[in-house]
Amino acid sequence: HLIGTDAFQEADTVGITRPCTKHNYLVKNPDDLARVMHEAFYVATSGRPGPVVVDLPKDIQFADCPYSGKKSAAHRSYRPQIKPELTGIREAVRMMKAAKKPVFYTGGGIINAGPEASQLLRELVRATNFPITSTLMGLGSYPGTSSNWLGML
Repeated sequence: HLIGTDAFQEADTVGITRPCTKHNYLVKNPDDLARVMHEAFYVATSGRPGPVVVDLPKDIQFADCPYSGKKSAAHRSYRPQIKPELTGIREAVRMMKAAKKPVFYTGGGIINAGPEASQLLRELVRATNFPITSTLMGLGSYPGTSSNWLGML
């Protein structure tokens, strides 16, 4: 392995990119490459999509790496914290109750978060009866045939 030997143009890619990515991987064993690539793609596209870095040192780049198809095994190193923040939820409810002319202004984040987010949005609009609009990237997250739909902004 050349890592840590001050090889030509060596940089701590994982450390440099950690603040601006969802997750980082450093492949140290050619046998891990297929698993890491499958896991990285899962992390990049699950939940809120975002960039993932897979650092491939030179010895891995030139090694023979066995390929294994995608498995449904748990992703060991990616464990996002998915807990509701009750203080924020209570504040949002308070603000919605106090709003004089409330409107939901949605966008591509609903689409990117997946079908469950669109379903939750429909339930929220049904529960509040607030009007709703969307950006171009959010079209399709809420039915345009609903009486609450204002159209795209």
